[in-house]
Amino acid sequence: MNRRQSRTVLALSIGLMILAIILATAPQWLPKSQISETPNPLPITSSPPPTKITVTAIALPTATQEATVTIPPTETPIPIPTKVETLTPTITTLPTEAPPQEIDGFDVRSIDVQKLTQDMACRQEITPALIYQVTEMVADTNANYIAISPPLNDVTCGSTTVSNALERINNWVSAARQHDLHIWFRMKHTSAEGWYDTPKNTDAGFQIKVHVDFIRAHPELFQSGDIYTINPEPQNMGIAHINCNPNEKPCTFAGRDSAESVLLFNDWLISAYDEITNALSDAGVRGVTVGYFGYDGWIAFRDRNPGEEVLKAETIRATGNNVTFDHGYTEVDSTLNYDALLAHFNNETVLTEAIRRQVETGHPDPYVEYAKIRMYFDEIPDHLPVELCVGEWGAGANEFQDARYLRRVLDASAHYGIRCFNYYNLGNLPDPNGNQPREALVNFSADPSSLSGYSLTPTEYYQTVRNFYSSHAP
Repeated sequence: MNRRQSRTVLALSIGLMILAIILATAPQWLPKSQISETPNPLPITSSPPPTKITVTAIALPTATQEATVTIPPTETPIPIPTKVETLTPTITTLPTEAPPQEIDGFDVRSIDVQKLTQDMACRQEITPALIYQVTEMVADTNANYIAISPPLNDVTCGSTTVSNALERINNWVSAARQHDLHIWFRMKHTSAEGWYDTPKNTDAGFQIKVHVDFIRAHPELFQSGDIYTINPEPQNMGIAHINCNPNEKPCTFAGRDSAESVLLFNDWLISAYDEITNALSDAGVRGVTVGYFGYDGWIAFRDRNPGEEVLKAETIRATGNNVTFDHGYTEVDSTLNYDALLAHFNNETVLTEAIRRQVETGHPDPYVEYAKIRMYFDEIPDHLPVELCVGEWGAGANEFQDARYLRRVLDASAHYGIRCFNYYNLGNLPDPNGNQPREALVNFSADPSSLSGYSLTPTEYYQTVRNFYSSHAP
């Protein structure tokens, strides 16, 4: 290599070295827009695409599953995470699997005066003054309904005295309106079951027609928000081969066998619902709810019933998706599968403790009973949503069913999503021996100084209902 070539190679080497230095120091002096990437990520101020993070979610009770949490775009700067943390998201399960939710308000908070309106229709002491006094006591519990059951027809009391049905009904309606109470009409014709020496009429169509005629003749009695039940406890009219022996007495729903009798019963319920709904509409009455029939547990949810299903899912759908049941249980349900019940409610603590209490005391626990009822309707095919209502509780309360037990009944109904409760009953006039129902909300005592002739004294049950209704008004 000559001298000229040596100088050329040296110049090229120096040039390459200078170029390498320039490239290495470029990020310090070039504009940021010309830098293609940075070694340290900066906060992003524009809206990035959603970022998906896979985390381990904890499912009830111990199983694990993979869940995906999606972080949506945002205008707020979001640092790009350098570490993925394990999160525990809230998992929403199907209604039949999740623990029941407490509810704050009861849509129907009712007090029943059936004893005074139906069973004592011939007692002349039940004057407008006493009716007003009773209704005032009902309103004071913070109830929003009073359930009345005067017979639809006049009844003969003894040889000469006749109870005027319309006058009685008017007196109760007037008093209820004065106390801003909705009315739950739970009335029937005395021939439905053969009361007050009225021969039983097994014509199922007649038992609907008398209600239709009554509504059309007296639309002024009804207001929006009322409930109209046609023949509460309709099964008492007699379902042959189910609760009525056709060889011993007349049955209204008399099929050739139990299956046909059950079909006749369900068809009647749907017809009754439709015809009463149409009668109210034709009479210009709006906002009155129809149904709330008031079945016993055997009929409504096969309670302690090893036989066939009576109330069909199709009938529930066709009658407002409401099941109202009378459930004055006094004995433990020996047919109940505790394991299945606990599994349905994910072994919730309150139910576990209730079962333990029931086993230890030998008395039915309200949480167990209402959980059982809720589970039955949760498992209806197609997950039919059903509004449940306690149509009667209180009748024949045993010694162990004291005021504390009643509070547990009310709390349990709320816990399992039952938003409707009709306490049965307010009370009644003393019998000839001075006796009054154990579970009465008020006791009646003669008081000549009172306009009504009676003083009404609240019992411990009254205060329990009052406290509960007051705290559960929407």
